[in-house]
Amino acid sequence: MSRLERILAIVTIFCAVLAILLPSGTHGETTIMSWTGVLSIGYPVLVLLLLALFTLKLPPVASGVLALVGGTIVLFELTQFDRASWGYWSLLATAFNLRTLARLSQAPTRPPLARAARPRRRRSSGRLAARSATGPCGRSCR
Repeated sequence: MSRLERILAIVTIFCAVLAILLPSGTHGETTIMSWTGVLSIGYPVLVLLLLALFTLKLPPVASGVLALVGGTIVLFELTQFDRASWGYWSLLATAFNLRTLARLSQAPTRPPLARAARPRRRRSSGRLAARSATGPCGRSCR
């Protein structure tokens, strides 16, 4: 697990906790808290549980499915309120961070350009060594 993946997993945990604690939005004059809906409280709790179980390293399939479920929940949450609040945006950030974790975990461990940028070792043969000791006309330069 790279440092970027670990930092992104910690940010995801922080966003999931904020999605649980902060209000999701307002409907008229009423503030809607995240724990009023089963999906809006269940998703961040599930994310926290899975990140704790897999010690911040989710398998690509699990993080991809969680990101898809999170996007669906975020869309369904839009119908419950008139104006979004910080809890909704934290839920959206949680889903987005999981999608990014899924993409990062599928990336190759070593980029292909890193292999090409390495200098190649040249093998010297006896003939090349002999040519370098002679000048362009074939005589010794010494």
